[in-house]
Order: sequence, then structure tokens, then C-alpha cells
Amino acid sequence: MESAIDKRLRGYGTVDVRQGWAVTGLEQDADGVTLRLRGWNAEATTTDGPHDVVRARYVIAADGSRSGIREFLAVERQDFGFNERWLNIDTEWLRPQPPEFGYATQYCDPARGHMTINIGTARQRFEFALLPGETREEMTTPEAAWRLLRQYHDLGPDDLRVTRRLVYGFEARIATRWRIGRVFLAGDAAHTMPPYLGQGACSGLRDAANLAWKLHLVLGSQAPDALLDTYESERRPHVTAITHAAIGLGKVANTHDVEAAAARDAAFFAGKVPPPPPFPPLSDGVLRAGTDAPVGTLTPQGRIRLADGRTGRLDDLTGFGFVLVAAEDPTGALGSERRALLERLGCAVVALDTVEDLDGRHNAYLRELGAVAYLARPDFVLFGAAADNTDLCALVDDLAATLPVTVEAAA
Repeated sequence: MESAIDKRLRGYGTVDVRQGWAVTGLEQDADGVTLRLRGWNAEATTTDGPHDVVRARYVIAADGSRSGIREFLAVERQDFGFNERWLNIDTEWLRPQPPEFGYATQYCDPARGHMTINIGTARQRFEFALLPGETREEMTTPEAAWRLLRQYHDLGPDDLRVTRRLVYGFEARIATRWRIGRVFLAGDAAHTMPPYLGQGACSGLRDAANLAWKLHLVLGSQAPDALLDTYESERRPHVTAITHAAIGLGKVANTHDVEAAAARDAAFFAGKVPPPPPFPPLSDGVLRAGTDAPVGTLTPQGRIRLADGRTGRLDDLTGFGFVLVAAEDPTGALGSERRALLERLGCAVVALDTVEDLDGRHNAYLRELGAVAYLARPDFVLFGAAADNTDLCALVDDLAATLPVTVEAAA
């Protein structure tokens, strides 16, 4: 994934990629942010090596759970009290991967929770919960790794080559502020959670998708700086709900209480486990108010065929921006001023009566909404839906008011 991101960045021709530099200072003023940089050298002092200064209108600090930028800005984190330590053993197979290791498995053993996940067919990751009294130093030795692999999976040096051993800390902490002036915290710098739902990196991607389109409008003078305040008001409650869900699942999967584990297992085998809670929607920010539509949830992604014969998923054909999907061509109902507004925002308009909805997903979604059209944000979140053509005009007007943006401002 990092290689793909690096390749894409270098292909733009407008991005300056600086590897091997550390940020040593940050100051803000009314017009931007000044970052002081030092060429990275673990053995050097802050006065050694090359130095540079970078000036930016905005800074996104996606510098990990130990974020130096967060420390510079003295932003504290709320600790939800979940702290576990797990030993990670990365390996490569020296023989064909056995079938039982071809998928991820979580072992909910109260004596020691552990799991394994395949990384393709050549590599395998094993993780083991550390027990009270076990230290990082003793558990990252080769002897400890082979002891656990033999005890739990009957594997030894003839089966695997160990490539890495380290102890991860599972924690649940969320920064108390995500926007500090012209600086935004994102990813692990803003939030960390236990990995039981697999939502840590996913949440960081949502941060980026949420912030990117808003910065695009603000940097292009199409929306005011205040639009960027909705980044935290939308993302922080969403990631908090997911963090609580991950904590809850972690307590189920990795309890050390033998009686609680037995009751859990009995409930699972009896089919008496309640369904998981629904995935949280966005509940604030750039969303249409006063509607029964499920605003803040994700819109569908189906395949369509355009009139010129091109076929693909909706966003592959419309690009990454606002999308208005209507049952019938909405241009006449919208009028010239609203069409101009959507054009300035880069909003694609898709009329389902002029394309082939190959999977039927978009027509089904409109029926589910009881709507003639829906408007999706660039991060695929439902802004709102229109019950009829009159409401369609109001839908576009509400988007303009919520951003806020006008045709004149966009121009």
C-alpha cells in the first residue's frame, strides 16, 4: 500500500516528497504554518545535519500514535482504559502453506488469546497476548517465539523462517482536539483503537477522505475556512463509536475469565449471540437536516454502463467528487443557476434512465429511499435525497447553504 501511495504521489508532478526528514518545530500565524525540518539522523543532535523551513497554508499531521506534532501543540488524549500487549511474530513459509493457515483465525482462549493471519501464501503472521508478568524483553527472544509457535501450532524452524518479533501495545485513545488553528491531526495521531474490528487504518482513510474534499474547496476559494471545522465534528464522534465497539469486541475475544469465556462459548454454540450494533453514520456537519433519509451513511457502489459504452463502478466513471444520481434527467428541473453551482463544485450528474444500472443497485437504492434523486459527497457519504423535482431543487439549495457556497463564490 505504501508503495502504491508513493508511486501515485510521485506521478502527480506537484508533490514534493521528502523522506529522511524530521519536524523539529512548528509556528502558526494568521496566514499559514511554518515547519522547521532537520535531516533525520538517529545519532545526530538537533544542531547537526541539514536544516530547512517549509511554509504551508495548512498542515495535516498524520505522524502516528506518538505524533510529534501533537506534542508540539500540547494536545492531550482521552484514554478509554483499554491496554493490552501482544507479541507479533512475522514469518515466511519454508514449505507449502498448510490449508488451515490459508485464512485468519482468532483463538479466544482465556489462558492466552492468540491469532494467525495469512499474508498471501508465502508469509504468515502470528500474534500472542502477553500475560501479566511477561516482559517485552523476554517475549521477543527467539526462544520465546519458537516455544509459542511449537506449543500452539506445532511449528518449528523446519516449517518457518521468523522475519520479525516485536510487542505491540493495543490501546484506545482519542485526541481531545483534531483541529488546532491551521493544523489537523489525522490517523493514529488523532485516534488509536484495539485492532479487533480491523478499523484502525480504515478510520485513518476516512479521515483523509473527509478532509481532502473540504480542503479542496477551501484552497480553491469555493468555501470558507469554517467548512474545515466540520472535519472534527463529523469524524470524532464516528471514530469514538467505532472505538467503543472495538473495545467491546476485544473484551469478548480476549477475556481471561474462565467462567465468562465458558458462558461466551455456550452462547455462540447455541446461536444466542445478539447481532452486532449497526455501523455508525455521521451525525453532524455537511448533511441535509430535517429529512427522513439516512444521511451520513454510505451510498452504494454499483456498476454502470454509459451511453458511449464505457463500463465500470460508479466512481471510476464519474471521478472523485460530488455525485447527483437521479432516476431521470434532472437538468430541466434544476434550472441554469443550480446546474452552474453543481458544475462549479465538480458534481457529476448521473441520470439512470440514460445509463445501464448493471447491478440494479442505484435504482434499488432510490426505491429504498423513496426518492427521485440522491446527492453523495466526495467521500461517498449521503448528503441527502429528494422526494420529487421540487425537493430536488431544495436539495441542491441545501447543499449550497450547508457548505456554504454560491455560484458567484465558486466562480
